[in-house]
Amino acid sequence: MPLRSFTTADLTGLSSALDFGDRILQHRAAAEVDDRFHDKPAKAAVLLSDDGRLTPLGVAVVYPAERRPGNSLPPWAMQFVLKKGEHRRLCELVSAVLPSEGCEVWVRPEDEGIVEEIQRCWPAAYNCRRLHLMTIDLPVAIEPLPSRPLDPNDPADLAAVVRVNNAAFGDHPDQSGMTQDSVLVKLAGPGHTAEGVRLAEIDGRINGFCWTQIHHRRGLGEISVIGLHPDVHGRGLGAAMTAAGLAWLHRQGLHQAILYVESANLTATRSYARLGFTVTHDDVSWMIPGSADD
Repeated sequence: MPLRSFTTADLTGLSSALDFGDRILQHRAAAEVDDRFHDKPAKAAVLLSDDGRLTPLGVAVVYPAERRPGNSLPPWAMQFVLKKGEHRRLCELVSAVLPSEGCEVWVRPEDEGIVEEIQRCWPAAYNCRRLHLMTIDLPVAIEPLPSRPLDPNDPADLAAVVRVNNAAFGDHPDQSGMTQDSVLVKLAGPGHTAEGVRLAEIDGRINGFCWTQIHHRRGLGEISVIGLHPDVHGRGLGAAMTAAGLAWLHRQGLHQAILYVESANLTATRSYARLGFTVTHDDVSWMIPGSADD
C-alpha cells in the first residue's frame, strides 16, 4: 500500500497532509472535529490507494506531548483518521510514523474495527485514558468571575499562571509542570492569544485563570484549561471561572464552545453539566509500544 511521509523539513507536504486529514472529517459536526491535526505536528503520513489512482485514504500525525517529570507515557501522541471501510490499513499507516519510544494514540471507542486492529497489530498495547468532549451553546446565563487578559510581557502574570496551574494539576500527565517558557510557547500556537487567557483575582491575588482557544476554521471556541488554586477550592468558583472564558469567546462572535475533561473526573464533569455542557462523544487513548519495546 503506497505511503507518503512528511516532516517539518517539508512544510508544504506536511500542510497538505494536515489539510487532507481535516477534509476527511468535514462530514462531522464542527463540535466533534476541532483542529485536531494542527497541534505542533512533527511528522505525518498519508495512505494512498494502490489502484493506480493514488487516492488518499487516511492520514496519521505525530506530535510532541508535554509530560510531567516521571510520567510513564512516551513523549509522543498521535491522531489519525481513515476513510470508512479502510480500518484494515491502520497498522501500515500508524507504523509509518510510530516513534521508537512508542506513542499515545487517540481513537473513538465506538470505532470497534479500529480498536480490534490496534489489539491485533500490537498485542502489548493498552487503553490508558478516556476523555469526554463536552459542548455548550453561547452565551451562558452564569455570572462570570471578573477577569482581565494575561499580559505576556509581565513576569508577574506569567508567574501567576504557572503557580496556579502547577498547584491545581500537580499529578496531571499533560497539564502539570508548566513553566513561563511553556506558557509563551502555547500562546504562539494556533488559536491562542493572551487576551483569551482570562485571569481572576481572588483573595487579593491571581488565584484563577481560564485559558481559551479559538478554532477559526470551525467557528468554534474551546476552554483549554480551567485553573483554580487549591487555596480557593470548595467555593463553587469553577463555573464562574469557566463562564469568564465563555463570555470572552462569545464576545469574539462565537456561538458554540467545547472542552475536554477526563471521564474519571466526576466532580468536574458534573460541574460542567450544571453550567450547560453536554457530552458529545468520548475519545480514548491507547499506548502503542515502539521498536524500543519490541
